[in-house]
Amino acid sequence: MGLMIGVELECDAGAVITRLIEDGVLALKAKTKLRLLPPLNIPMDILAEAMDKIVNAINAKMSK
Repeated sequence: MGLMIGVELECDAGAVITRLIEDGVLALKAKTKLRLLPPLNIPMDILAEAMDKIVNAINAKMSK
């Protein structure tokens, strides 16, 4: 059991996922959506670190 969320992106979801994988964050793609499936018991410090990496990856791809 866990959380599932999709984020609709205006940039290439595949490029964002490539960057996330390089940064150690596992994510999936569904057309133009970034799919995140973290466990419900993820510690807050790990969640905050992952969110920082996700925001940085999206911002990096949006600025190109």
